[in-house]
Amino acid sequence: SAEFPNTIISEVHVLNSMKISSEFAVRLTRLNLNKMIRVIVFLETETEAQQKSPQEVQEIAENKLNNIRPILTKYQGELLSEHPNIFGSIGVNITVAGVYALLESPSVKMIVEDQGIFPR
Repeated sequence: SAEFPNTIISEVHVLNSMKISSEFAVRLTRLNLNKMIRVIVFLETETEAQQKSPQEVQEIAENKLNNIRPILTKYQGELLSEHPNIFGSIGVNITVAGVYALLESPSVKMIVEDQGIFPR
């Protein structure tokens, strides 16, 4: 916990508010930094090319995945598949602190919770 004081976490959230929903950000602040959670990481696949084939998106995402592997290693991140999908996303089990670290990476476009959706 000493690694990410609450003021730092708040600043990370503000700086990266476009990468996660406000609801997810609030839930993250309520969790212990060492808690493992499951998320879907959308990797940055935007390029100057207007149209990209699904294979091109996957290749770009694979390169971005290589950029974040040190973060995954440092924060006990485990990939839930071998490669990003055709949308440039991949499931990850990682600590809450790891989610905050991923938010800092320019290789990450967005992070969403990987959870079941149930009707009310």
